[in-house]
Amino acid sequence: MTVSLQDGVAAGQSVPHVHIHLIPRHPTDYDGKNDRIYPLLEQSENRLHGNLKNSDVPTVNGNAEHDGQTKAQVGKWEVPKDEDRKPRSTEEMEREAIWLASFFEKHQ
Repeated sequence: MTVSLQDGVAAGQSVPHVHIHLIPRHPTDYDGKNDRIYPLLEQSENRLHGNLKNSDVPTVNGNAEHDGQTKAQVGKWEVPKDEDRKPRSTEEMEREAIWLASFFEKHQ
């Protein structure tokens, strides 16, 4: 598994937050040449700013509004403004972790 973590401006963050990607890996990825993923990740990251700048997706930064609504819908995700966010319970996070683990179990 590849774990990619970004934390802060020095890590390329445009909005202050911790951002983590968990990428499942398999021996057969890239015909067994697994290290080929690293330059591809870097290329993708280098294009991210331009892709976001040129997209029609509304910016969701806690202050953004979409069509006068208090929530912007991005794909199927509703992203509340920061002031509308409520802390999640340990039980909620455990349920989410179990749900996410099922994706790894299916693709081993």
